[in-house]
Amino acid sequence: MDTSHTQAVSSTTESDSTVKFLTFKLASESYGIEALKIREIIHIQEVTKIPRMPAYIKGVINLRGKVIPVMDLRVKLEVPASEVHDRTCVIVIELAGSNSLFGLMVDGVEEVVNIPHDAIEPFPELGSSEGNQCSLGIAKVGNGIKTLLNIEEIVTEDRDLQLPIS
Repeated sequence: MDTSHTQAVSSTTESDSTVKFLTFKLASESYGIEALKIREIIHIQEVTKIPRMPAYIKGVINLRGKVIPVMDLRVKLEVPASEVHDRTCVIVIELAGSNSLFGLMVDGVEEVVNIPHDAIEPFPELGSSEGNQCSLGIAKVGNGIKTLLNIEEIVTEDRDLQLPIS
């Protein structure tokens, strides 16, 4: 297991042997993000477009007076796009150390699961290691596999974007 993977996962639970993840769907695949980073989950609402943003930045929403940028994770992770439907929602995360909120549009949430550290394997090295920075690893949950995302890395990797983050 690589060191950065171990540090990223173990930093969320000092004394526990499991990590809590919210799992969600993008197309037919299951993903997870650390539950401690999640502020709330809301139904999709009207998104105001921002000119000249990358395709994965859908725009901003007004959440109780705060302007929050919304990223379409399907587009960002190059998962085949689908139409917005009744299960489409926005996972609002809080970026570490900044009290900044950011919305992640997903196809639907599944469940919160406790995943033991030993069930999390490093992301396989296939081709470029660029994608590995966006992943904490892969977890075997029940009969399925979930890709665990390093959501802070995904959201902040385009540091040059000037987004109105509240």
